[in-house]
Amino acid sequence: MPWLIIGCPLICFGICLPFHLYYEPRKPFLSRCFKVLATVCTLLPAVTAAAKLDPVFWGGVLALLLHSLAIFILEYWFLAGMGLFVLGHICFIIVFLQLFPFSLNHIILLVLFSACIGYFIWKHHLLLKKNITPLLVYGFFLAAMSSFGIAGGSSAYSIQGILLALGAFSVSLYNILFFPSIIHPQAMKKNHLALFVYYAAQLLLSLSCLF
Repeated sequence: MPWLIIGCPLICFGICLPFHLYYEPRKPFLSRCFKVLATVCTLLPAVTAAAKLDPVFWGGVLALLLHSLAIFILEYWFLAGMGLFVLGHICFIIVFLQLFPFSLNHIILLVLFSACIGYFIWKHHLLLKKNITPLLVYGFFLAAMSSFGIAGGSSAYSIQGILLALGAFSVSLYNILFFPSIIHPQAMKKNHLALFVYYAAQLLLSLSCLF
């Protein structure tokens, strides 16, 4: 499956996302088409692995699909998009626990991630207003997904584990980069770095299924 490992990232980052950003202010419909194609690139490795290697990866496919729907909906309906992200995180947590044994590292990282997210939300609570409760719920599942992925993946000492741990970390990095858009929604469409990190996270998690 070398064509998936090489081709999907090249098509996603070399064609789809640049054209999506180029056409966004000019031809919105064409821009969305390239964004959909980028999403397909992130799903292909996981779907192939689930169909040919191990059915457990169907959980990962569902998680990636929920995240992909969330990134589209988030722009128009924030709470619904965040809810889809939570469901995707739960699917990833289930897959991670099936792939790697639960350990003390999971608990330590979960406490650290949760504390950091809680502090971050508390620090900006005056700007977040009515979104605080949904963000705290989302933050917990984000912390669980990231910590379980990093702890499980790093314990495997394999290519799959490394890619999975990097993907889980990149999901957290995406959320850090996206956070200013929550405070200032008008900046959401200009947050191009967050978009690239999001697709990198999706691809890393998807490609990990092939190893």
